[in-house]
Amino acid sequence: MAELITHCATGKADLDTVRSLCWEYRDHLIAHSDRERRVVEAFYPIASYTDLMDRLAELYAAPLGAILLARLNGKAVGCGMFHCILPRMAEIKRLYVQPAARGNGAGRMLCEGLMDTARTAGFNRVVLNTSKSLASARALYAKLSFTECSPFYTVPPEAEDLMCFYERPL
Repeated sequence: MAELITHCATGKADLDTVRSLCWEYRDHLIAHSDRERRVVEAFYPIASYTDLMDRLAELYAAPLGAILLARLNGKAVGCGMFHCILPRMAEIKRLYVQPAARGNGAGRMLCEGLMDTARTAGFNRVVLNTSKSLASARALYAKLSFTECSPFYTVPPEAEDLMCFYERPL
C-alpha cells in the first residue's frame, strides 16, 4: 500500500523541492492553451516568478502562513501554501500534485492540512482561485465544501473568463 504523508516544508532541501514543484506547476498551466500561457506569462514572467520563488519562506512564514509538502512513498509529489490576505482570511496558493501521483489523495490531504493549519493560526476563512480548465482541482474544492465567490482581487480583463474563485469558512 502507498504511504502518503504531508509535512511542513522547512529547511533548504524542502524549500528547494517546493520551488521545483512550483515551477512544474507553472509549466503545467502554460501547457493548457495558448491563451492560458499568455495569462500565466503576464502574471508570472520568469523574473518575477523567480523572485517569488526566492522569497517563499518569507512570504509564507508562520504564523500567518505555511508551506506543505506531500510525499508518496518518500518521494515529493506535491505542495501547497497559504498566506494572510486580510485579518482572519487566508489565501491558499500553488496547490499542485504531479500528474503521475494524482488519484492518491495528495491534493485533498494538502488542502485539508493547509485549512487545519490556517484554522489553528486563527483564520476563520480561506479563499483560493484556479483556472476553469482544471476540472479535477475544481471537483476537489467542491468535495471540500468550497463555494464559488466573487474575485478577491482585481482580475485583468484578459483573464476574467479563465479563472474561478472559491471560499470556505473554517
